[in-house]
Amino acid sequence: MTSPHSAYELVSDTELPEYRARGILFRHRKTGCEVYRVVTEDRENVFAFTFRTGPSDETGVAHIIEHSVLCGSERYPVKEPFLAMIRRSLATFMNAFTYPDKTVYPAASAVEADYFNLLDIYGDAVFHPRLSEDTFLQEAHHLEFAEDGRLDVRGVVYNEMRGDYSSGESLAGTACSTSLFSPGHPYSFDSGGNPEHIPSLDYAAFRKFWEEHYHPSNCRIFLYGDIDTERQLEHLDRRFLGAFEARPVHSEIPLEPRTSTPSRIEVPYPLAEGGEAATSIIVNWLTIPVTDGVESLAMEVLSEILLGHDGSALAKELRDSGLGEDLSPQCGIDTGFRQILFSAGLRGATRGDEGRIENLILDTLRRQIETGFSPESLDAAFHSIAFSNREIRRGSGAYGLRLYNRSIRGWLHGAPPEATLSFETPFTELKSRLATNPRYLEELAARELLGNGHRRTVTVYPDPGLLERRREARDSELAAKAAALSPEERERLRVLGERLAAGQAARDSPEAIATLPRLAVSDLPHSIEIIPRMNTEIDGIRASLHPQFTNGIVYLDLAFPLDLLPRRHFLWLPLLTRFISGAGLPNQPYHKVAEALARNAGAFSAMLESSTPATEAQKPAGERTTRSFVIFRLKALVEKFPTAVRLALSLIRGADYGDIGRIGDLYAELRNDVVSALIPAGHSFAQARAGAFMSDALAAEELWRGPSQLRFLLDLKNRRTEEIAASLRAAAAAIVGRRGARINLSAESGDLEGVVRELGLALEASGLPGEAEVQALPIETETVPQERFEAYSLSAQVGFTATASRASALGSAGYAHETVLAHLLTTGALWEEIRMRQGAYGASCSADGLEALFSFSSYRDPRPVESLGYFPQALAQLHKRLGPEETDEAIVGAVGRDLRPLLPEERSITDFRRELYDISDDLRAAKREDLLSTRREDVLRAAESLASRIEAGSEVLFSRAEDVEAFKARRPSASVYKLPL
Repeated sequence: MTSPHSAYELVSDTELPEYRARGILFRHRKTGCEVYRVVTEDRENVFAFTFRTGPSDETGVAHIIEHSVLCGSERYPVKEPFLAMIRRSLATFMNAFTYPDKTVYPAASAVEADYFNLLDIYGDAVFHPRLSEDTFLQEAHHLEFAEDGRLDVRGVVYNEMRGDYSSGESLAGTACSTSLFSPGHPYSFDSGGNPEHIPSLDYAAFRKFWEEHYHPSNCRIFLYGDIDTERQLEHLDRRFLGAFEARPVHSEIPLEPRTSTPSRIEVPYPLAEGGEAATSIIVNWLTIPVTDGVESLAMEVLSEILLGHDGSALAKELRDSGLGEDLSPQCGIDTGFRQILFSAGLRGATRGDEGRIENLILDTLRRQIETGFSPESLDAAFHSIAFSNREIRRGSGAYGLRLYNRSIRGWLHGAPPEATLSFETPFTELKSRLATNPRYLEELAARELLGNGHRRTVTVYPDPGLLERRREARDSELAAKAAALSPEERERLRVLGERLAAGQAARDSPEAIATLPRLAVSDLPHSIEIIPRMNTEIDGIRASLHPQFTNGIVYLDLAFPLDLLPRRHFLWLPLLTRFISGAGLPNQPYHKVAEALARNAGAFSAMLESSTPATEAQKPAGERTTRSFVIFRLKALVEKFPTAVRLALSLIRGADYGDIGRIGDLYAELRNDVVSALIPAGHSFAQARAGAFMSDALAAEELWRGPSQLRFLLDLKNRRTEEIAASLRAAAAAIVGRRGARINLSAESGDLEGVVRELGLALEASGLPGEAEVQALPIETETVPQERFEAYSLSAQVGFTATASRASALGSAGYAHETVLAHLLTTGALWEEIRMRQGAYGASCSADGLEALFSFSSYRDPRPVESLGYFPQALAQLHKRLGPEETDEAIVGAVGRDLRPLLPEERSITDFRRELYDISDDLRAAKREDLLSTRREDVLRAAESLASRIEAGSEVLFSRAEDVEAFKARRPSASVYKLPL
């Protein structure tokens, strides 16, 4: 093949059979910019601009630029073109990310015209941003006098990272990587920014960093999908690359020289006085360059053998050691650096036990290397990696972004993209090396781990006084700054603040808005996608079948209704489902079961769901019925399905509740997971609690995912594990039975008949009872009544809020209007006020048609009580800013969510959920028509109706003590809780 465009030279053209794709690498002749095109039949096209942006300090400059380039460009001189496109685009994915060594700007769309619109917006943003000083002040930091007269620091990234530095898990992740690199190495700095250092960044340094790094000569462009290659290359050259000349860019990330002397570091994180939190001790190694595709795959296999599942050799030794409560989330390899990192350690450890944990890890490695890895563990590792590469799944973005993430590992550092993207070629080569040298992996472990002195042990521990000391130091520093300001300097600050506020409040001119590309409502389809479904029975259980392309994978969902389990016992279900999917069997210990699952299943997990059926949604709140399910999900290659399904059914039917140690381990793991999630995801806890007051279904969800679950898990710490085991057994007996059970099955059309037959045989042999058995639990539980107004005190530098109020139900036109309203507010007033002006990391609202609720939340918010007060104002003032064009843009954005192509796994479970909750295709079609026919007046009526209901709704706050006091002043009847964290 020759290059299809004269502006580019063809570097390579490689078949990628594992992805049913072709990978073509081009180099732009004038600039040296490399463009990697993955040609597939996927209509969800993806692009990503990548710049190598290793930092030289902890000011977070790369992170701040990531935010800032999306705030207006030469061709699109509006304040927030990125946000404007969210409003008016059919994008299936839009975001930007800062990593330790790169900044990435990806987007995806299944509509060609929309795709090119997004490509224009992003390209102009990265190559021709405005980067005004006011944007810098808004996104980075600025000084401002608060209403009480005190000087304060504001800034979106500043507040985002204050939240990050309140989380022990986040600090652990940062320390595990930065500690492995020598001072001054780009990886030795936190690229996100340390909030203590962010205020030292000035505008000149900010501009200089962009000028040095954001040039096509330092850019790699990834393209994925079915749009014509020549057309995309032409577009990039004509719109962007052709205007530049090549220049040297010194952004290479140097290899870190190996050291031979291990060391230790300690990192504190905030904890409330008298609270509980876990210490983590993690041992980390710097290993091989990521650019070697075969050795990188070998390290991945090694990580699976040692830590891939609960039965893996090192994972089991750590769990069984008694030196900690559960494995650290950092365990495993990290391929996001030029050299692969390997980590192993414990959460819930004791400070001072570093030597014991190090010795345990090294002794386990030594024994494993001496005796050799078992054929079973090797088989499990290869199967897990092969399954992961075969499965077509979205992850956190579009499927094409998964391939981008694999290709950029080596590509960023000078290797061909295929070196780390391709799986089949290095997989074949690795097997060849193992055939020649059966101890290849043991020798790798001896060289890169056991005999590798480039090792750092990180201890992250809770410090009860840290938050207060940091606050006092910050307040003292700001007070000193304020006292030292001359009258002229104070006036300059005042003028600057007024200028910044005026700019944030100003509306973009019609001329500026007109530069943005847009789709019209008339461009949107009226038809909805209907997922084919066949209904049948399998061994007497009602089943839904979805024949579709799955790349040889079977997806099985087995749903059990929860109507026989008393509501107060719902609190047990997160622990029960984690235990069932991670337990042993009476005749087989958990580590052997875990290994068998790894060898035969892609995954075995469980989901808890509660919802109001669509047929009940329009009834008064007190008259609706609720459906709640536990859904066990099994993924397996079709040839492994018979063994995998029998193993899964054995666990569902008869997990070993006599394994007290295993129950204790999984309880500690769940408790630590929930505790560690509170600071980074406090808005989720607030949303769960706010919704629980307004909806019976959401009250059930809150028992699983809200403060009630957190309290329950903390209370269980004082109970005997034998009592916990007996309660879990009784709860399982009240759930597992054929009555009301449902099956959802998805496989290739040619495989489905055999899969149904194997599932029927497995169910027949499983001994699944006809009726669940309700019995008393040894440990009785009580739920905490939801209050309309609640506040929770946290050791955090930022806060989280949520509200919920009555709204329209699915099936009514009002629900469609509220959906458009939610999109408008999230991408308009809330963004401008709470994110831009107040400096919160995020704010959003949503309409829930099944529960007939409208919700609002803010995230990593330095002024959360003000945010709660602003939400009603945003509704009341909507008429001042809403015109027909803004309404149409919001309709496009709202409909766009329904147009995202569903991948095989998503199609199956999405249609199953619709069936479980009576969401018919007629109802979905009516919603689409209601969306498309929405007018400005409809949205204003929806806002007026919601505004009249807010005071009857609920409000929840998670934040520091002073914010809780302010909330109590706002809502004197509020219940206040102090979480022991």
